[in-house]
Amino acid sequence: SDLLFASFNSLGGTVGKMNYYGYFNYRSSEGYRPNSGYYNYSGYASVGYKFSEKFSARLEFSKMYYVDQLAGGLTDSMFHEDPYQSTRSRNYFQPNFNIPAITLQWNLSENTSVSLLSNYIIGQRNSVMFIAAPTIPDTISSSTLEYAPRQVDRDYYNSFATEVRWLQKYEVGKQSHALSAGLRFSDNQTHRQQRGEGTTGSDFDLSLISPYLTDLHFKTINLAFFAENIFHIGPGFSVTPGFRMDIIKTTSSGYVNYLPEDMDYDKVRNIPLGGCGLQYNLSNQVNMYANFSQAYKPVLYSDLVPSSTLDVVDPDMKDAYGYQADLGIRGSIKEILRFDAGLYYLYYANRVGVITLQDSTGADYNYRTNTGNTEAKGLEAFLEFHPFQWIGTHAIGDISIFTSTSTDAAKYLKGNIVKNGQNVDIAGNKLENAPDFITRTGITYSYSKVSVTLQYSYTSETYSDAANTVSSANGISGIVPAYGIFDMSGVIDFGKYNLRGGINNLLNDK
Repeated sequence: SDLLFASFNSLGGTVGKMNYYGYFNYRSSEGYRPNSGYYNYSGYASVGYKFSEKFSARLEFSKMYYVDQLAGGLTDSMFHEDPYQSTRSRNYFQPNFNIPAITLQWNLSENTSVSLLSNYIIGQRNSVMFIAAPTIPDTISSSTLEYAPRQVDRDYYNSFATEVRWLQKYEVGKQSHALSAGLRFSDNQTHRQQRGEGTTGSDFDLSLISPYLTDLHFKTINLAFFAENIFHIGPGFSVTPGFRMDIIKTTSSGYVNYLPEDMDYDKVRNIPLGGCGLQYNLSNQVNMYANFSQAYKPVLYSDLVPSSTLDVVDPDMKDAYGYQADLGIRGSIKEILRFDAGLYYLYYANRVGVITLQDSTGADYNYRTNTGNTEAKGLEAFLEFHPFQWIGTHAIGDISIFTSTSTDAAKYLKGNIVKNGQNVDIAGNKLENAPDFITRTGITYSYSKVSVTLQYSYTSETYSDAANTVSSANGISGIVPAYGIFDMSGVIDFGKYNLRGGINNLLNDK
């Protein structure tokens, strides 16, 4: 298993009014390709104290750190020649996150409670890489007798968030209802340093030979109010409307070496959002549900930074927005059948992209702005069928046949991209990275203390770009082929102890 080593260790308990829990997890592996090894440390610790029946507090700390060596991309022809080969030996990625948090819980009465959660994120996202297409080899120069310098990129994160929630249960007539409301505040700061000239070495080394060519500071302050209420109307029917108001202030400062002016940006947005859920119990075991909710995606920091001197960013670029709706039925029929099936629709507007415009002199330039709208619609279904329960026999154990399957028709309703220096209309194109069909289907056989599962997982092909490029010489864009794999697992239960085992990718597909 590629010299995989994994160790998980935890400790927890209670002493009087105090309870504690913590774990430490370590994983390392050489990876299944050359130059793809990693090591990962993660841990968590918490201490809780119950001051009274009405008030309790908990302190928590989470830690995650890993170094991942990246083996480099392959073109289609390179993959068919040898899927295990590596095109990079000097590329590394390293996140490092620390998250302290505190939770306070007040149970003011049987029907009223208030909670407060605050956390702070101190983190980094670092990389040192030779960045080029897979067709460009990373080799030693004949003139310098050294590798080319690598690019160093570093992000530093300092983010504080606190949220207060209030839950109120109440009765009107003979029906019980519940109101939940809250206020959230966050202050997120990112210091981004990119395109630093790194060493010509091959190990994980973030030191610089020359300064960063991009040095930016981003700050986002978010204040949000939210509320939702569960109304029970008659036997078996409930309505849950909800509302959220976001106030977002985004600022940036700093420089990018190819831009004539500093990257100063200051914008305030007010974003109202609404939603509603419905549920009706057809019986004690089956109910129908329907939901509608609005959503938004704020303009990203990367959207605000021109990627070259030929790029111009729209100063009035709008946040992406959309909505999602679903309708379904779920439940069970005795011990024979469990199911959850639903239709969904998702609309996504104001996607950010690049178009080509001309300035007053007639020269072309790339303009980053809102360029397209997309939709996705389909069916999601989970079924678990026990035929032996249906025919009423248990003499030879139990069989469970299950599937979790989704279909997705996702496409661009309108949009433009730049291809070969020209604006191209992509209305009707398939949405990138959105497969039409995904299924996880299998069978489990259980007898006495032994259980064995065989599962087949299939994902249909997708495009990797909005232009629906079939293939490219450098392997960066093109069709991601469909694939399917079998996994097998089993367990023997000895009561207090159990023995588990499994084989992933049973037929060793590539």
